[in-house]
Amino acid sequence: MAKLTKIIRSTDPVSETDANAVFDLLVPIIETVPSADDAVVTARDVIGRCGLSDDRLLSHVLDWWYVTTTGQPSANGGAHRLPDSLNGRLSAPMEAALLLDAKVPTAEWIDKRDELNTDLDGFDDDLQRDHEVWSLLSGQLEDTVKLLKAGRRAEPVELEERKLEQKLRERGPEGGSRRYKQMLKRCRDTTKKLNDMVELQREVEPWKRRPKLERVSEVPNEFKHAVGPLAEALLRPILTANAAPQVDREEITERIDAAGRSGDRRGRYKLARVVDKWCEHTGQSVESLTEELRRHRALVSALEEIKVNPHLQGDSDDEIRIHMLEDDLDGAEKALDGLRKEIARRERIQIARSQLEGLRRSLQELGLADDTAWAERVAEIESRLDTDDPREMAREIGASQLELSAQLEDLLKEQQEELKELLEPLNDLRAADSTRHDWEKRISELERGDSHRADELKQELTEERLRLRGEWVEAARRDLEKLQAILASEREDFSEEIFDSFNQRHSEIAGSLQDPDISDKQSVDARAKAKELLNSVEVRRIQRWQAEQGEAELVDHLVKYCTGTLDFDRMDIKRLYVSLKTRPFVILAGLTGSGKSSLTRSFAEALGASGSNGRFRRIAVRPDWIDQSEVLGFVNPISDLFVPGWLAETVRDCEREPDRLHFVLLDEMNLAPVEQYLAEWLSAIEEARSGSDDVQMPLYSSALSPKNKDDWFHNLTFPDNLMIVGTVNVDETTRPLSERVLDRANVLLLNVEVSERHHEPGGQAPAPRHVGITEWRKICKTEPSDDHHDFLVELADILRHAGIGVGLRTHIELERFVANAEGIIDDVVALDWGIVQRIIPKIRGFKGNLLECLKELQQEFEGVGAEQSAAIVARWLDDAVPDDEFLEGTDPRLALARI
Repeated sequence: MAKLTKIIRSTDPVSETDANAVFDLLVPIIETVPSADDAVVTARDVIGRCGLSDDRLLSHVLDWWYVTTTGQPSANGGAHRLPDSLNGRLSAPMEAALLLDAKVPTAEWIDKRDELNTDLDGFDDDLQRDHEVWSLLSGQLEDTVKLLKAGRRAEPVELEERKLEQKLRERGPEGGSRRYKQMLKRCRDTTKKLNDMVELQREVEPWKRRPKLERVSEVPNEFKHAVGPLAEALLRPILTANAAPQVDREEITERIDAAGRSGDRRGRYKLARVVDKWCEHTGQSVESLTEELRRHRALVSALEEIKVNPHLQGDSDDEIRIHMLEDDLDGAEKALDGLRKEIARRERIQIARSQLEGLRRSLQELGLADDTAWAERVAEIESRLDTDDPREMAREIGASQLELSAQLEDLLKEQQEELKELLEPLNDLRAADSTRHDWEKRISELERGDSHRADELKQELTEERLRLRGEWVEAARRDLEKLQAILASEREDFSEEIFDSFNQRHSEIAGSLQDPDISDKQSVDARAKAKELLNSVEVRRIQRWQAEQGEAELVDHLVKYCTGTLDFDRMDIKRLYVSLKTRPFVILAGLTGSGKSSLTRSFAEALGASGSNGRFRRIAVRPDWIDQSEVLGFVNPISDLFVPGWLAETVRDCEREPDRLHFVLLDEMNLAPVEQYLAEWLSAIEEARSGSDDVQMPLYSSALSPKNKDDWFHNLTFPDNLMIVGTVNVDETTRPLSERVLDRANVLLLNVEVSERHHEPGGQAPAPRHVGITEWRKICKTEPSDDHHDFLVELADILRHAGIGVGLRTHIELERFVANAEGIIDDVVALDWGIVQRIIPKIRGFKGNLLECLKELQQEFEGVGAEQSAAIVARWLDDAVPDDEFLEGTDPRLALARI
C-alpha cells in the first residue's frame, strides 16, 4: 500500500498493475461521489499516464469509465477509439454510452432512467391500489401522467387545493375530521411523487433521440483476462444489477487505512484529499488519516472564508494552494497563518482609514476643512498609514476625533439654542401641542456637527411659521367670504342696524388682512375676530336646510323644535309634516286645549316662518264670512279702490319671497262655511294638483277698472309656497265641514293625552331652519303609492253600500300620503293614519244605519293592522253608544280613542 501513495503523487508512466492498484480505490470513491474534485483530478492524472495500445485494453477502458462516470473530457483519448480487439457484445453499449449527450454523466443518466421507469411502474401500481385518490385527482394529474408514460416533456402540477377540498366534502368526509385530513395528505403526497418524476424526467430527457443502450448481463471471460481484476467494476455503468459487483465500504476503508499507514506525510495528505468527500458522504472513518482530514477540512474552510474577504486582493491565496498541490500540508498551514496576519493588518489599516475619513467628514461639516492646522494634521497622518503601526495610527486619529468632538459639542449647543428661539413664534400662532413637541424632539435629536441638518431645520421652521400664518389669514378670509355670502343671500333676515354693523366689522377685518407685513399675532387676532363675527351672524340667521342633508334630519329638527317648549305628540308632528308634503292644506281637529294653534305656530317657526318676519299669519275666522270679500278682497264702489283681503296680501308676500315658505293659520275655520269663503283657493289647489303651471285666482271682474289696478291686477297667481292650516272645533256655534272641503284636506285628530314628559324640562329648542321651496319640492312626492290599492277599493265599496261616497280624489290623496310618509312613518302605520285623516272624517250618520258597515270596516282594519282606525270604529260600536246617536267623523272627541 505504500506504493499506492507513491503512484498517485508520481509523474511517471503507470503500468497496468499500478493502475489496477490505484483504481481499486478510486472507482468506488468516484462512483459514490462524482463531485469529489481531488479524486477526479487524481484519476485523470493517473489515466493520462497510462499508455495507449491496441493490445492494452485497460488504459482504454479506464478512460471510458472516467468519461461516462464523471462527465469530464477524456483523460488520454482512449475512450473514443476503443480497440477492435474489444468484444463485440461490449463495444456497442460502450460506444452508445459515449454518444448519449445527456445533461448528467452517462452512468448517472442510466441510473436515473432506470429510476424513472421504476417510479412510473410503481406509480401505476399505487394508483390502481388507491382508487379514491385517483378519482379525486384524475382531472388534475391525468394529462401529466400520460405525457410521462409517452416519454414526452411534462410540466409540474400545481395542485388546486380548493377544487380538491370541494370534491372531498362532496364525497362525504366532514371537513377537519381525521379521515378528511388523511385523504388530503394522500392526495398531496401523490402529487409530490408525480412532480418528483417530472423533475427526474427533465434530467433523463426521454424525448431526445439517443443511440439504443442495452445493459450487459455478463462480462466475457476474455475481457476479464485482458483488463484484469477491475473488469467488472469499470463496466458497472452498462451492467445489469445482477452482473455489477457489490461495493464493500468497510473493505475499502481498510485498504485506505492501510495505504495511509504505510505512506509518508505528503502521501497521507494526498490520500486524505482524494478520499475526503467519500468519507464525508459515506460517514466512513479512516483512522490513519484522521489528523490529515481534520487539518485539510479546516484549511478548505479557511480558504472559503478568505475568498469572500474584502481585504484579500489579487491572488493572495496562491501560495496556500501551491502548497496543497504539492501535498505540503504544513507549508499550506504556515502560508495560511501568514495570510491571516496580512489580512488582519489590512483590516486595521482600513479601520484607521475609515477613522480618518470620519475625521475629514467631521471637519467638512464643521467648516474646518480648509483650516491650515487641521489640513496639515490630516495629511501627515495619511502619509504614515501604510508604514506605521495601524494600532498606533488608530489611537492618534481617535485623539484627534475627541478634540474635534469637543468643538462639535459647543457648536451643537449654539445651534439648538438658536432653533429653540425660532420656536417661540409658534406659540403666538397657536400651533398644536403635538406640533411643538415634534419640533422640540427634532431639535433635541440634532446630532453634533450636523450643521447641514441644523440649517434645514431653520429653513423648515421658517416655512412652518409662514405656513401657519398663511393658514390663519386664509381661514379668516374664508370666514369673511362665508359671512359675505350669508349677508348677500339673507339680507332680509337682518335689521338695517345689525346689517350695517356686520358690514363695518367685516371691512375692518378685511383691511387688516391686506397688510403684506401682517404679524403672527395680528393674523391670529384677525381670524379670531372673523370667527367671532361669523358666529354672531350664525346666531342671528335662519339656517338653510338642503335636500341632500336627508329628510330624516329635517324631521328630527321639526320634532325637537316643536317639543322644545310644549309636549306635542311626536306622531302628530310627523303627520302634519307628511300631510303638508301631500297637499298644502291641512285641518287640525281636537278638543279645546289640545294645542292645535300652538302646534301650527311652532311648526311654522321651525321652518323659519314667524309673525316677526311676516311669513306667518293667524287669521281668526268670523261667522259672517259668507263670501270671499274678506279673504281675497273687493272693489269699494265709493272710493273705486280695490281693498285686498288677507289671502291676497299673503299671496303678494309669497310673490316677493318666492323661495320662502309662508304659513296661514285659520283659527276656528268652521265658524263660517269654508267652501264659500275659500272657494277660489280650494279650486286653485285642485287645478295646481292636476299639473297646471300657471293657476290664477280672480280678485275682481276684469270688466272693472279700479284706481289702483296697476298695484292690484284683477287676478293673482296661485303660490306653491303657501301652506294653510285650519283648526276646527265642533259645538253648537260651528258648521260641519262639507264634502268639498274634506275631499281637499287631511283632517288630523290631535292627541289629548297628558304624559309625564310635560313635567320634565323641554330643553332649548334648536334654531329655526329655512327650507326653500326648491328644496321642499325635492322631497314632495306627487306620484301615489299603489301598495294598498286593492284594500282601499274594498273600503270604498263597503262605504258606498252605506251611502258614504269615497271619491277618486280621496283615494289618490290617501295613497300620496302613504308615498310621502316613506322613511318617516312605517308603511302600515301611514296607511292607518291616512284612513283616520281621509276616510274616517267622511263617515256621518246614525249608528243604527251604519252598524253593518262599521262591523265590516272594523274587520278590514284589524286585518291589515290599522290599529288607530279600528279603535275609532270600536268606540262607535261600543254598546254604550245608542243606535240613534249621530256619528261625526270629524268629532274631536275621537282623539280619545287613540291607542
